[in-house]
Amino acid sequence: MDDSTTSIPISRRQALGLLSTGLAGGLLAGNTAASAGRTPATGMEVAEAETDPAANRSIILSIPGRWQDRSALVQSVAGDSGGYLLLGSMIGKIDTQEKWLVEVREHDPDLARTFHLGTGGRLEPQDLDAIDGHTFALVVHSRELSTVAALDMLRLGSGLLAAGGIAVKIDTAGFVHSASAWHQHSAAGELWDLYVAFVVFVRGEQTFYTCGMHNFGLPDCSVDRDLSPENAYDLLTRFNTYVLAEAPIFEDGHTFSLSAESPRYRLQRRSYDLVERDRLTYNPFGRWHLTQT
Repeated sequence: MDDSTTSIPISRRQALGLLSTGLAGGLLAGNTAASAGRTPATGMEVAEAETDPAANRSIILSIPGRWQDRSALVQSVAGDSGGYLLLGSMIGKIDTQEKWLVEVREHDPDLARTFHLGTGGRLEPQDLDAIDGHTFALVVHSRELSTVAALDMLRLGSGLLAAGGIAVKIDTAGFVHSASAWHQHSAAGELWDLYVAFVVFVRGEQTFYTCGMHNFGLPDCSVDRDLSPENAYDLLTRFNTYVLAEAPIFEDGHTFSLSAESPRYRLQRRSYDLVERDRLTYNPFGRWHLTQT
């Protein structure tokens, strides 16, 4: 899988929706002005469309570690996380006074297996051995689903790894990052790193699709398996990063192309019926299905 693409420096202010940089260069969205804003509800044929699809949902990270006891855990977070404090059922940021819900879970003998299933080769055997010997796991919940929330969670996860965490599992996308990879994404401060930290490409039985865009409060996307995995990955990744960077207003029937010479795809809003509705990886915002015209 080729992870190269155009990178855009991202700040917390930009994550609030002020992105207007050139990631979309060469990307053509037909029948739309591609103006900033969320995807409209009109024209959607999404069975699960709700008044607020993000209600009671959050980004969830699991970070195991080998802390001697709860006191040592609290001290490690306070001393080594870069400005976070563990306060009972909350983690707080000292300088901004922001807080996130956290569960401190005891050793889980099945956790190493769970991380192994989500690795995709991202973890070394020694990392899995360390997870198998974990004493606690921190399960952190964001306050909302948005780009800002994802950026905050990226930085928080990096702080908890610095305080003794071993690896990160994005429970709401179903895959795992090593500590070094997560630190790299957090330190880069680029939109591409934010995207690959929270979104994964999936080879389904009938479609190629992405999982994790709901962490940003956005639909995922999919395409039939007529393409090679490499071309499908390129198409879906560039579509998602265009949506993330430019916030275009798409509707059913609009078209999308990577360039003037590239094939054009018609967009159709569908439900995220690729996973069970009660799973954390389910996207309540649905998906855009791309069909070549």
